[in-house]
Amino acid sequence: MRLYEYTSKDLLSKFGIPTPKGILTSSSSTSFEHLQFPVVIKAQVLVGGRGKAGGIKVAASPSDATVIINKMIGSEIEGIKVQKVLVEEKAEVVQELYLSSYMDRARSTTVLMASEYGGVEIEKTPYRRIFNVEVNPLIGTQDYMIHRLLSGINVNQGIRTSIAMVAQNLYRVFNDCDAELVEINPLAVTSQGQIMALDAKILIDDNAIFRHPDFQNLDRGMTEFEKKTRELGVNGVEINGEIGIVTSGAGCLMATMDNIRSFGGDLGPTIDLGGSVFNTDTIDNVILGCVSELKKLQAKVILFNAYFQLARSDFVARAIASSFKGTDDIPIVVRLKGRADHEVRRILSGCSNVFLAGSFDEACEKAVELVKGSD
Repeated sequence: MRLYEYTSKDLLSKFGIPTPKGILTSSSSTSFEHLQFPVVIKAQVLVGGRGKAGGIKVAASPSDATVIINKMIGSEIEGIKVQKVLVEEKAEVVQELYLSSYMDRARSTTVLMASEYGGVEIEKTPYRRIFNVEVNPLIGTQDYMIHRLLSGINVNQGIRTSIAMVAQNLYRVFNDCDAELVEINPLAVTSQGQIMALDAKILIDDNAIFRHPDFQNLDRGMTEFEKKTRELGVNGVEINGEIGIVTSGAGCLMATMDNIRSFGGDLGPTIDLGGSVFNTDTIDNVILGCVSELKKLQAKVILFNAYFQLARSDFVARAIASSFKGTDDIPIVVRLKGRADHEVRRILSGCSNVFLAGSFDEACEKAVELVKGSD
């Protein structure tokens, strides 16, 4: 669960981390009387590279802000429509730093990271200028850890204490909110000697959202397709393409997408069935719902490519057979392997417009072939 910038900043503020004064708006008719100009207008989309795509602009006056907001609302960045913008007072920045806390799976621990090279992607920062410390979640951050983290960063001694406090509070956000990543980039030092989070990125562990009622109703930037699939208990991602994909897991999904690309196919909306396949009482409704949502996005072909170690392939096959009654206008490619897969062919062989594939490559190649044949 990735939070929008404005939500991330609200969260940082609650934990005592300073952020610029601003307002969120979806209309150019918003009043700016409580803001001092110039202001920075930032498109609220869950993608990187907003600045290069025209999603971050500076306005010197209310009239300039109105013009910029009019152009920005409704525009698209990386294929995502801008529906809201954040208007913030422009800070006079003398130095930009980087600060984050994240889960390092390789080291099986939480890490605090800092660099004096803020304002750019951390991947582009020289490795020798990145400093990090491991944080034992049983004891949390200690003063010596923060001292070690900031020891290599070139900042004015007078504000080092303020930065240390931000680092402590950033870890509190990470720990208390069950986050996978909390990143401030840049963490600005202003001409008045203040520390301020000019941009923020927070990822919350989906599996922990039940512990945070405040997060459950947040705008997550999902499309109607993605919302509907979540309601079905599966994970859907809307992609504007011709081949709708339904698989048994994220790894299988990524491999399927790669293979379709290798055959020259056009990827469409995807669905990861996840644990929904274990509930035999609801699997029929889940598959029917998935098909219905894929049809709404006008997929030309639907590909079921799954491997089941514990769930039963024959139950899923029966659900597919039941779902495609009366949907003969959409070609279906099915490759189900694993437990009870010997029943799949018998169950689906009588279904019109269903193409059974015996291998991974055959399924992906057939889906691409069917799309090209329909053009």
